[in-house]
Amino acid sequence: MAASKPTSQSTRSPRIRFRILFCVIVALLCVGGCERARRVPRIAPVLQGWERPYRGIPGLEIHVFDTGSLSLPRGFLFQGGSWLERTQLPTPAYVIRHPGGGTIVYDTGFSERINRDPNRYIGFFASVVGRFAMGEAQGLAAQMRKAGIDPGSVTHIVVSHLHFDHAGGIAEFPDAEVVVSYAERSRARHADGRLSFFNPSDFASVTRWREIDFEAAPPYATFAGHVDLLGDDSVHLVPLPGHTVGSLGVIVRVQDGPVLLAGDAAPVEESWRFAAMPFVAEDRDLWWETIWRIKKFQQLVPGALVLGGHDGSGLAIEEGRTVVPHPYVAASMRR
Repeated sequence: MAASKPTSQSTRSPRIRFRILFCVIVALLCVGGCERARRVPRIAPVLQGWERPYRGIPGLEIHVFDTGSLSLPRGFLFQGGSWLERTQLPTPAYVIRHPGGGTIVYDTGFSERINRDPNRYIGFFASVVGRFAMGEAQGLAAQMRKAGIDPGSVTHIVVSHLHFDHAGGIAEFPDAEVVVSYAERSRARHADGRLSFFNPSDFASVTRWREIDFEAAPPYATFAGHVDLLGDDSVHLVPLPGHTVGSLGVIVRVQDGPVLLAGDAAPVEESWRFAAMPFVAEDRDLWWETIWRIKKFQQLVPGALVLGGHDGSGLAIEEGRTVVPHPYVAASMRR
């Protein structure tokens, strides 16, 4: 009997995948070639609603976990970058431990489904452009248990945006309230998972949503709005639109100095330090304004730490700070 012809995306020949990748790159280059010059927006040098001198919340901690790696062409990460050179990036998830006993997760990282059927799970476009890797027991909940943090203590999951590499672990925390912007959830409802980075199955089981509308929210620091998540000045949600129209960040007021968790508004340090625009953003004008708001915040608060959606600096912080790194070590996770 003749062997059946493989039909799954994962079995495509290298030649076919190369042709697909070539077509995608050409299409993106056409988009990039139409890019217009942008002026630096004027962000008022004022920290609105910001207490001075700065006083952090005693006992508030941020734990950083690495849930997997992704490899992207630099041309995808930064406009004008090489499409032949790839950059290896972590996929961090941030766990905020409150002295009052609650635990907040900002982004959950990868789902372990990325190992079982990656091409079907992440969609056509992502499978062509990116390469993804996740180790054994590298999911956020498993690593939290290893670190002595009970996943059952998580009260809120704040998602910067609902792409699979940031929302993949939501189902591991079934009792938590999932917090997103109103614009982000609306966008994700209508997304085509084959051609976008949204996978509705990541959040299909969520029963408790909290949708944040920043439209009438008062400004905070250099950002256009904010919501005090717990009402105690410890964790502030701020709008960071552009990468997706509903992206949001978190300012955590730890004692060492404020930490801005920026998601993919600033995926790596070069993004905000040099206003390096990514090749793909849902709204490039919004992204441009957002990145300059981040830059102005760091300028006016020199002690502020900015940690991005794929930035490894949070995993390399020295011991003794209120930002605690937990680099994934495969051998230790198997014990």
